[in-house]
Amino acid sequence: MSKTLQLLGKSIPLTETRGVVLDVQISKETKVTGGGGSGTIHNGTGYIQNNRISSFTTTTTKLYLKAGTREVAFSLPGEFELRSGHDVTVIEGQGSYFALLNHSLDKKYWGQGAGFASRAGLATKPKYSLLRHFAHVIGGMLTLAILVAKGCSSEGRELFGLAAIFIGIPAGFVSYFLWRDIRTKQTERLATQEVDAFVKQNY
Repeated sequence: MSKTLQLLGKSIPLTETRGVVLDVQISKETKVTGGGGSGTIHNGTGYIQNNRISSFTTTTTKLYLKAGTREVAFSLPGEFELRSGHDVTVIEGQGSYFALLNHSLDKKYWGQGAGFASRAGLATKPKYSLLRHFAHVIGGMLTLAILVAKGCSSEGRELFGLAAIFIGIPAGFVSYFLWRDIRTKQTERLATQEVDAFVKQNY
């Protein structure tokens, strides 16, 4: 029986494919960034600075199932306790992996809700115009400057207005990216909570 996940205000129908594992293939891909170095040496003095090297490994499980009279294949992110002969159910939503149930081991696996939301095409970053944010910040700064400079001369009011603009521009940048980062983390946390609750309640 198919179920529907409510995630970030959207309804996502889930499809379940149950079968017996025929084969499991695990692949790992490592990406390396950085390397090299920079610096200068003159007359035997100077410095050489090594650039930081970082690597990230992605693991993919290729799973082949015998589901009824047909054979199906899945590419799942991550690595799971699986072997040939296990009875499993693969759950997908919007064509993307959602969860894996291993009935033979009585175990269930699912990823972070934020990751699934991204794969399912749901935005976790707030849709808000940087230009509109700047208009709000600078408008507020100018309003404050006008109120503060009410009793000043015209030159004083001009000075306060220019100060508001020059302070408002960097303040707008900083506040926008801080606000976006906070809102994104809140949305990702909510997605993870909704997915965790759904899996525990339904599977």
